[in-house]
Amino acid sequence: MSSLSKPSSAGSEAEADVPRRQRIVLFSCYYGRPEPLNPDVFSTARGRFPCYVFSDNSDLPVPEHVTLIHDPLVGLDVNRASRRAKLMPDVYLPPCDWSIYLDNNMSLIADAERLVDFLEGQEDSPIYITPHPERDCAFDEAQVCQENNRDDPAVMSAQMQHYAALGFPHNAGLLHGGFLIRRHGHKMLSELGRHWFEQVLRFSRRDQLSFSFVAQTLGITPFYMDNEFEGKPMYHWPVYQAVERRDTPMKKQSFWSRSIKPNLPWRRKRNSASRIAAANTTVAELYQSKIGNMVAEKKGSGAVLVKYEAAHGFDYETYREIQNVGNKLKIDYQWVGRTHLERVASMVREFSGIKTHFGLCHGTRRGNEQLWLSQILGGEMQVIGTEIADTAKDFPNTVQWDFHVENPEWIGKADFVYSNSWDHSYDPELAFGVWIDSLRPGGVLVLDWTEGHSETGVTEMDPFGATLDHLQSMLNQAFADRGKVVACREGDKHEHQQIWMVVFQKDL
Repeated sequence: MSSLSKPSSAGSEAEADVPRRQRIVLFSCYYGRPEPLNPDVFSTARGRFPCYVFSDNSDLPVPEHVTLIHDPLVGLDVNRASRRAKLMPDVYLPPCDWSIYLDNNMSLIADAERLVDFLEGQEDSPIYITPHPERDCAFDEAQVCQENNRDDPAVMSAQMQHYAALGFPHNAGLLHGGFLIRRHGHKMLSELGRHWFEQVLRFSRRDQLSFSFVAQTLGITPFYMDNEFEGKPMYHWPVYQAVERRDTPMKKQSFWSRSIKPNLPWRRKRNSASRIAAANTTVAELYQSKIGNMVAEKKGSGAVLVKYEAAHGFDYETYREIQNVGNKLKIDYQWVGRTHLERVASMVREFSGIKTHFGLCHGTRRGNEQLWLSQILGGEMQVIGTEIADTAKDFPNTVQWDFHVENPEWIGKADFVYSNSWDHSYDPELAFGVWIDSLRPGGVLVLDWTEGHSETGVTEMDPFGATLDHLQSMLNQAFADRGKVVACREGDKHEHQQIWMVVFQKDL
């Protein structure tokens, strides 16, 4: 049996930690034993290219020239756990230029290298797919899945209602989810995978239902291919008929009890993604138990806001509880690094300067933002961080405070207000207004924006999402009597995402 191990090539210990970048990697996923393991899923590619099988079974016997990667459930059900590597290969696979995913119920027929050679000359897309053989509409697919009990009908119904409310059309395309080719150098690959997986966590495990919605929302045009290459099918499907498939329920594994396998850099990324996914699932279940299915409301042409409406109206207590629980589950996760905050500090110096030696950071979790900004700006700089969760007491220069609420002691005092957590707001205009009121004349509000802050990034814990253009327009229109956006600059990167710094300056 093959197992995950450090590369055996010669070189320094640091070099041995990172596998050599491959041009083509093939992989499959096998969780919960839905059917017999297919020994021919990779066919003739096995032995020519690195081939991986991800599985929750650490003892799974795999064919020669196939590497087994043990991937514990980490708090997810079998179906959603199997989607992690499938939908986010850039997080789960070792470095590569192209990846080919095959469902266990398929066998590759096409020559992988010749197929990639062909695709390199086609349109630049993060993903190359084959269409569903019978339908081209997610709404129709959801109906068929409901009729055949392929997932919870209520969840799929809520999902389609959510997409319809956001303007997603019928007949927008439907993929065959068993065969996916990715171009790993594409700038949108990471965003596509992350947003797609978030939809699977939030709604149905049937990833076909969410793919076209995510692609359209992100402005991604997938490259559709017929299942034919060089005069023959690219793959054989299905290998196993329905009667041979078996659904063996697997007990959930506690997220906190999972074992971390060899500490390679690309696996550290994977463990972080799994931890965040588990936290998001817990928060979604809490929202479901208190309010019901998540409802997101379109706010203009480029923003979405999740509603916290219960029978009695706005449910502030549930909002606060979700923020508190989510904060604790992600307490060890640092979203932004010191290098980026050096760029934030440069924006403060350029547009505001240091006069009152006082600044605010909202939604800071562990308190590193205020610590680093006070060190970078130096002198007598005092930076206070706010955090709605009761963990605030555990970190220096942090106060437990809801950033929607005005603090009389801060009004008109701050040289700057900084946040990368504005997407946690249940009422962004209220929050931004309070933050701007905290600024002295000429002070600046600096907001970080990434693709994760956009419309598809909304969750029960991050209820507000907006495009970069919408965020700037909103600030200029809602607060035209108090100031304006004076800059939008590139910052550092959050994982693969470019951070943009939106700078709003209060009038003198």
